Amino acid sequence: MKRILLLCLLSILIMSGSSFTPSQKHVSLKVKDCTGNETIDVYAGPGIGAHEVAIYVSRTGPDAGMCTVSFDVDLMIDYIPEHVQTYHIEVPGGYTSWYGYYYCNWIVGTDATVVGSIYNVTYN
Repeated sequence: MKRILLLCLLSILIMSGSSFTPSQKHVSLKVKDCTGNETIDVYAGPGIGAHEVAIYVSRTGPDAGMCTVSFDVDLMIDYIPEHVQTYHIEVPGGYTSWYGYYYCNWIVGTDATVVGSIYNVTYN
């Protein structure tokens, strides 16, 4: 009788332990064709600190957010032509809007403006 009870208890423990193990399946999605059929808008402004600039990115269009996109953008600080700095931005796939705070070589007073358009655009 004790053996049967012990075997039942042992089998219950084994079954309950195995039913709560995590699945070993991993799902990954890789987009092979990133056509870049999207519009990327970049806005900038002063950040929280004195030497900080906030950069906002908006991706719109049929393929917006499909892949990771990286690009370079030039910002002019406080409308001073000598205060132009280049920033490299990377927006991960799956995001249609993104923002970040970046270090600036000059003190950002009231404004940071995008100069020209983005360049060196690459999709991964």
